Amino acid sequence: MKVFFNESEDKAGKFVQSLRSVIDLNKTYRLSVVSCFLSDDVSDLSTFIHDLTQDIHLSKFTLYIDSRQIIKIGVTPLIELSAKICHQRGEDWFEILAVDTPHLIHSKGYVLLSEDEAAGALVVSSSNFSKHGFFDQVGNYEVALLTTDLGLVKDFLASIPKNHLKQLNELETFESVDSFTFQYALIREGLFVRQWNGTIEQYFAVRYELTELGQQNADELKVLGFYVDVDTICRTYLSFKNITSDNELLELLNEGIETHLGHWVPKSLIQNQVNKKKIEQFYIDLSARVEQQVKQHKEEFERDFEMLLAKGFIVSGQSPIPQTQEKLHQLEHDDLRLEQLRSRLSVFIVPYNLTQTREIRGVFEEIRDACVLKSKKSDVMLRVANAIEQRKPSLVNHKN
Repeated sequence: MKVFFNESEDKAGKFVQSLRSVIDLNKTYRLSVVSCFLSDDVSDLSTFIHDLTQDIHLSKFTLYIDSRQIIKIGVTPLIELSAKICHQRGEDWFEILAVDTPHLIHSKGYVLLSEDEAAGALVVSSSNFSKHGFFDQVGNYEVALLTTDLGLVKDFLASIPKNHLKQLNELETFESVDSFTFQYALIREGLFVRQWNGTIEQYFAVRYELTELGQQNADELKVLGFYVDVDTICRTYLSFKNITSDNELLELLNEGIETHLGHWVPKSLIQNQVNKKKIEQFYIDLSARVEQQVKQHKEEFERDFEMLLAKGFIVSGQSPIPQTQEKLHQLEHDDLRLEQLRSRLSVFIVPYNLTQTREIRGVFEEIRDACVLKSKKSDVMLRVANAIEQRKPSLVNHKN
């Protein structure tokens, strides 16, 4: 039975509706979800549980999620989420299990099996149990098929790799440092820091998507003062000379371990170094300057925008003032980005997705080799060496 074919809207709603239509609503069921990815928005899961249990009686809900994704979201928040749901629904009603296979668990299966094991349903889908894959009202285009064949339902459940399952708290210590999960977990205990060559002016540049006609008139656009890329143009209107900045975080470059991505630094050191009050004040100063200059350049903003539209050079879209205000709004709760603008240092997580195992292992080897080959070891190197010896990644954020 079709649940949805290449659809992006209301996938969770269609999923719940399809299950309701094919199962015996007088029975009680156990729900099992196998997915590589998991939404990091708690409200998504709460809404899904609420909608599903309006008509379907559940005695147990188990999530089987790839261990690397759990580490990416954070073990502690997920333990807290599980405890909260079980407090609301009953002890052991909800459980998240990590699937710690050597390679990604990339299956996407949603299974209902009745308590008497006489009825059930299986949805096999391209949708991960993630925000864009499953929960967003308009997200990725996905496909899902449903069957009530009890043999397939049980076969799918039997195929879950039980010998690779771990409780969330078991992801604290690992059996081998050669485990990809261990290596990824250790890297995620830190952030990368490197010099940022951009400017605040560039961040607030107004950007437009070009039409085919616009792409053909690139020279004219350059004369008008726009920077022309393949299919977009941008222009800086605002200036931020003499805005307060400092280089306190430069010390982190000396403390961290150098890799090709930048200096890897334990999160605890960055948190100690980042000055929350200075970041808040920087945002206040930045907001005042943006607001003042938007008023000053209002006519220029609108004149350029209307001219580009009239010539048919740009795709009709967001006008420059809302663009600028949206960029400022996005900064309000983004401390790392604000710190980047303030200190001219870029601070970021490992930029590889979980399928890029070779790249992730390569970064781990850079960090490990620095700890082994350097004769004079820094505090961070000693922490990493201890974490590797104990096979416990979180130790990099504890002083020796």
